[in-house]
Amino acid sequence: LRSTRNAWLYNKVKHTLDAVIGLLLFILSLPVFAIIAIAIKFDTKGQVFYRPQVVGKNGTLFNMFKFRTMIADSDPGLHREYVSRLIRGEIGESGSDEQTLKIIDDPRITRVGKFLRKLSLDELPQILNVVKGEMSLIGPRPCLMYEYELYQDWHKKRTKVRPGITGLAQVNGLRGETKTVEDMRRRVEYDLD
Repeated sequence: LRSTRNAWLYNKVKHTLDAVIGLLLFILSLPVFAIIAIAIKFDTKGQVFYRPQVVGKNGTLFNMFKFRTMIADSDPGLHREYVSRLIRGEIGESGSDEQTLKIIDDPRITRVGKFLRKLSLDELPQILNVVKGEMSLIGPRPCLMYEYELYQDWHKKRTKVRPGITGLAQVNGLRGETKTVEDMRRRVEYDLD
């Protein structure tokens, strides 16, 4: 995001590499997709995939694929309330014991879902979003619409590029561990680097 030099060429090459690598990864992971889909179906009733609407490049909306890890038709209100309060700075002061964005012992998470989340296998279907051109392999994680609506203007700069399956914030240990406003700021700063 910081460099604009040769941005057009860089974006074309990156998108092409994402699509080619994404397609190859999808083909290679088909057996894993099948095993996970069967496990989800045996564990609980409902769809195999969860498709939340997220904010993509330049604020466009798209449905992101994930393996469903919660009971069918779960109410997202618990997560929405926590994230909203965190972004507004109402919770999570430095040194507090507030829970993380990945709510601990969430009763909505299925047995298979706990395993998938632990290994981040619930994110595997996002390869389809990469192949479709909605996401990149590496980039800022996409956010939900209710998060985006609360973002400050400088937070929204992270949507100038395609969101990614993983990014610098995750590599640096901020994968679902956002407890404070400071953690939120650092996560966005990593995304802008």
